[in-house]
Amino acid sequence: MLMTDITGSWSIKHACMSDNLRKYTRLPIHVTTELRTSNGSLHKCISNNISFGGALLDVPQDVNIGSDDTCEVALILQEQPERVEIKFKCKAIHMEDHQIGLQFIGVYANNYKDFVYMMVNESENPDVLLDEMSKNPGYEISTIKEN
Repeated sequence: MLMTDITGSWSIKHACMSDNLRKYTRLPIHVTTELRTSNGSLHKCISNNISFGGALLDVPQDVNIGSDDTCEVALILQEQPERVEIKFKCKAIHMEDHQIGLQFIGVYANNYKDFVYMMVNESENPDVLLDEMSKNPGYEISTIKEN
């Protein structure tokens, strides 16, 4: 299902953040997220920024997660009338000051197009993102089929 209306519980400030050390442009997308750690605990967070390679989450409480731990994150784009989410397998890269940096290592196959659509459609400079995708097809993560 490709989303045509991705309004709902998230917002974006139309600005791109990029630097020479990063492969992908970070967009300041602020969306409710659910972070499930490897021990099964579930935490409601807010994304601070998202790129094709990962996300930075603001966490309201301490989360027991270490560097290189794997976890799952769901970007909640809409709660009602039907929940719309994009789910990823991730690796924790860093955690400090109630923020967790995540690297995407897998996206659920049925969410891939929705994620690309969200990123490109909401970017102030979609040509930059499309160029990044052409240089790095598949953006180094694998798709995961749900059972």
